[in-house]
Amino acid sequence: MTSIPPNASRCPAAGRRRCETLAPLLVQLGFDAHVAAKELGVASAVKMCRQLMIKGLEAMVIESFTTARAYGVEDAVLASLNETFPGIDWEKQAPTSSSA
Repeated sequence: MTSIPPNASRCPAAGRRRCETLAPLLVQLGFDAHVAAKELGVASAVKMCRQLMIKGLEAMVIESFTTARAYGVEDAVLASLNETFPGIDWEKQAPTSSSA
């Protein structure tokens, strides 16, 4: 439920069928495996909702920085975001000119 790099085998894994048996073995191998739920579809619903949020945020960040750069206000937007959300490295999140 997270990006594979840089997490590799520490990426959480979840499933239903025989998961209660498999999860402890995967943990011993270094995976972050756990049973999400016994009901079918719960892990998929979590994954889908998370992906909607992540992809939406990525799209907003790209569009916002592209527009701010086009208007020449990127530094002001970054300063405002850093003040409002100090725990996020916005400069790192901003797409570079070549990728925007």
